[in-house]
Amino acid sequence: MPPPKPLPHSPEAEIGVLGSILVDHQSGEGTAWDLVIESGITECAFTDIKNKTLFTAIKEVVAKGMPVDLLAIIDHLHSCELLDSLGGIKYVQDLIDKTPTVAHLEYYIRLLKHKAILRGLYKEGTRIASEALDETACINAEVMCASAEATFSELNKDGGSASHRDIKDIASIAVKEWDDNAHGLVELGIQTGIPFIDNATGGILRAAFWTISGKGGSCKSTLCRMIAESIGARHIPIAVKSTEKTVEEYVGDMVAAEAGFSVDKLNRPNFPIDKLHFLHKAKEIVAGYTIDIDDSKGTTSQWASWYKSKIAKKVRLVILDYLQHVKPENKLEEASDEKRVSNCSAMIQEISKSSKVPAICVSTLSNEGNMRYSGNVQFDTTLHIQMSKHPEFDPFENPRYVAEIMKSRYSPAGTKIDLYYSYGKLITEDEYMSKMDYIKNGKNSDYDFE
Repeated sequence: MPPPKPLPHSPEAEIGVLGSILVDHQSGEGTAWDLVIESGITECAFTDIKNKTLFTAIKEVVAKGMPVDLLAIIDHLHSCELLDSLGGIKYVQDLIDKTPTVAHLEYYIRLLKHKAILRGLYKEGTRIASEALDETACINAEVMCASAEATFSELNKDGGSASHRDIKDIASIAVKEWDDNAHGLVELGIQTGIPFIDNATGGILRAAFWTISGKGGSCKSTLCRMIAESIGARHIPIAVKSTEKTVEEYVGDMVAAEAGFSVDKLNRPNFPIDKLHFLHKAKEIVAGYTIDIDDSKGTTSQWASWYKSKIAKKVRLVILDYLQHVKPENKLEEASDEKRVSNCSAMIQEISKSSKVPAICVSTLSNEGNMRYSGNVQFDTTLHIQMSKHPEFDPFENPRYVAEIMKSRYSPAGTKIDLYYSYGKLITEDEYMSKMDYIKNGKNSDYDFE
C-alpha cells in the first residue's frame, strides 16, 4: 500500500516569505513584514516547524515595538531557547542566502496562501465527511451546513486556517478597538438612530443577533424599518428581507414616512396634487439609501445562502422581517413549527457570530404574549425588544405603543418607553404633542408637521 500523500504545502513559498522579510530589513525598506501581515498570513500558513517558529519569533519582536532586525530576532530566539532547535544562526542566514531579492514576495505570499487554503479545505471536508457518516450523532444538517460555509468563508482571511488564533493577538485587537472607540476614531456599534435603543445598548455590535417582537399591529416592523432607514441614510450598506410586504410596498412605506404622508391617504382618490412635490422630494432622498431589499420567502438553507451572499457584498447588517415566514426544509419541520423556527434562529445566530455581520429579526408573539413557535429564539438573541399597544391605546386619539428591552447581553434590560405612531414613524411623546399642537393651530396637512 503506497504511503499517504502529504497535505498541500510549498517549502519554496515558506522560505521565500521568511527570506524576503529578512532581506527587506537589510535593504532598509522595512515594508515586507507589513505586506505579509496585511495579506492575512499567520503561523498556520507554515508547515515546517522551523519556519513556523521563526515567523512567530518575528511577530513577537514586532509586538515589542522593535524593528524586524536580524540581531533582535536572533537574540529573541536565543532568549527563548529556540535558536539551537532551528540549527543556530546558520538556519537564519540560509534563508537570506536563498532569497537574494524581495521582488517575488507577492508571488510567494499567493502560493503560501493557496497551499494553506487547500489544507484548510481538506481538513474541513474530512471533518464534515466524518460527521455526516456518524449515524450515532444527532446532526442538524442545516446548522451544520451554515457552520461549514462560514468556516470555508474564513479560510481566505488568515492564510488557510480558521481554527487557531493567538490569545495575545486577540487581546491586542480587542483593546485597540476599545481604544479607538474611546478616542472617537472607530465606533464599535452601528447606531440605530433610535435614541432609546442606542442609549441602552451603544448600538448594534458585531456578531449581534437582535429580535424585535410583538403581536400583530404592535408596530414591530415599523420600528425595524426605521432602524433600516436611519442606517441606510448614513450610507452604511445593509440588506433587508421583507417577507410580509413586496419590495415596492416596503420602499413605498419609506418614501411616505420620509414625506410625512399617510400611506392610507396616498392610496385614496383625490390626494392633493399640490402636495406631490413633497413626495417626489422624499423619493430622491430614499433613493440614496444604501439598502438592498428582497421580498422572497425560503427555507433556512435558502435564507442562509441569502445572508452569506449579502456578507460577500460587504453589507454591515441584515434585517429579516419576519422570522416565522421561513419555509419548512423537511418533513420534520413541516410537522413542527417550533423546530422550523428554532433551526432558522440557530442559523442566524451561527452566521452572525462567525461572520461578525449582525442580524435583526422581526418575530411575532402569540395571543398569550409568548414568542410564537419560539423554540430557542429567546436564548439565541443578544437583544430582545418587545413592542405592544399601550393599555390606553386608541388609533385616533391616543396611538400610543410601548417598547421594552426584555433582554440585553451587554447592558441592563428593562428600558421601557412610550412611543406614538404618526405617519409611518414612531416618535416620542414630546414630539407627538408638538405635532398635535400644530394641528390645533390650523395646520391640517400631513407635511405641515415637518
